[in-house]
Order: sequence, then C-alpha cells, then structure tokens
Amino acid sequence: MHRVSFGWVFVRPLSFFRSEIRCENTGPCIHVSDASVIGRQKDRWGNYIRYYYDIKTETSSSHATQGGRYAVLSKIAYTGFGSSEIPRYVVEFRKTKGRDDATINLKGGIKELDYHVLTDIKVRYVDPNLSSPNDTVEISRYHFIYDEGTYGKQLLKKIQKF
Repeated sequence: MHRVSFGWVFVRPLSFFRSEIRCENTGPCIHVSDASVIGRQKDRWGNYIRYYYDIKTETSSSHATQGGRYAVLSKIAYTGFGSSEIPRYVVEFRKTKGRDDATINLKGGIKELDYHVLTDIKVRYVDPNLSSPNDTVEISRYHFIYDEGTYGKQLLKKIQKF
C-alpha cells in the first residue's frame, strides 16, 4: 500500500489568504490556510522595503465576524541598506474597525474580513544622528475624511495634510 497525496490551492486576486486542502489515504483531509503577504523586497543595489501587517483572527465579537481573519497593512519601512535593520523612512497606516459597508468573504473556505477604515498615514524620517533608531522626525501626516455614498458605501471625501 502506498500513500497518495493531492491538493488544491485556491488563490484569488487581491486576497491575502490562501486555502489549501491536503488529503492522504491514511487519514482525513486537512484544511490549511495562511496569509500570503509580501515581507521584504530588495533591489540590486541592496536597498530594501519591508512590509508589516496586522494579521489576526477575530475573537472579540459574537456575531458574523467571529472566527474571521484579516490581514491589513500597518507599516512600510524603506531605504534600509544591506544587512542593516534600520530604515531611513517609515510609513505608518492607522485604521479603525467597524465600517458600515464591511464585507465578509467566504470564498476559498476562509472567512476573510474587510471592515477596516484607513484614517491616517504618517511618514517619518529615521535620523541616523539621533540617539536611538526609535527617534524619528515626522515629515508629513495625512488624515482621511469619508462620506456616505450610494447604497451606504464609504467614499473618500477629503485628504487633509498636516
């Protein structure tokens, strides 16, 4: 008797999540899901961009979002060089939960939540002359103001730069 292994991989455009079903003749099928995100990219000169995400499973609610997963971009650090982990610029994305036009997507066997609203973006410079890598200088900040459009959809109304 030999083992048989097969699987399907569902990849959807614009989705962070991947779903895969692995089955073997010796046991039940196993459903595997994870977040497929870009972590770090490097150019040919050694400069890099690192992406950070909030990847979580919703456990705090008792309604339809319970057990759902989300992956939301939280920060981008760029123009770091070589093996140095200290970037020169950091872009932070602030967001809130609970948008009125939230969606729950169940395609591919995963409960994927889309209920965050981008509220602010901060761009900071990491000055190498300051005493700590955590010491930064804010270059700019953006605040997003939304309005309600047709069918209750949120529309970006205004971007304020500070």
